[in-house]
Amino acid sequence: MPRPRNVADHLTVAELEQRFRACACRAERTRLQAIWLAAKGWSTETTLEATGLGRTTFQMALRHDNAVGPDGLRDHRHDNQGPPRLVRGELRERLLAAVEHPPPDGGLWSGRKVADWLAAELGRPVHEKQGWRALKAAQEAVKKGLSTEP
Repeated sequence: MPRPRNVADHLTVAELEQRFRACACRAERTRLQAIWLAAKGWSTETTLEATGLGRTTFQMALRHDNAVGPDGLRDHRHDNQGPPRLVRGELRERLLAAVEHPPPDGGLWSGRKVADWLAAELGRPVHEKQGWRALKAAQEAVKKGLSTEP
């Protein structure tokens, strides 16, 4: 059976199937399955029903596959490692030392108090949530007996 006109012939149908079956990423796997089924000659409606994809997602996957090849179907969310850590290196050491003692105003350390401490150290505002995350990370490091970043 000839390949449908809307699927580029970057890979053979057998190669598409092999990539689909070997793929570990759920989102990427579904897009590969849709391209594979379309390349096999399945209608759009049947492909959508079999994969559970929406029409727009399928059309987008088809455009990416035709333009770039199967590598265009990758799930790039796994490439995003997020922003760099706010507290690292020497600043982390100073924070670890600071949280081992009561805060300057007494009481217990809180996200707000750590954020204020970090703001004074960095010379810029620090959100309370960042302070809370830094406090939890520092507490975990102290609990594990760590004093330096791995």
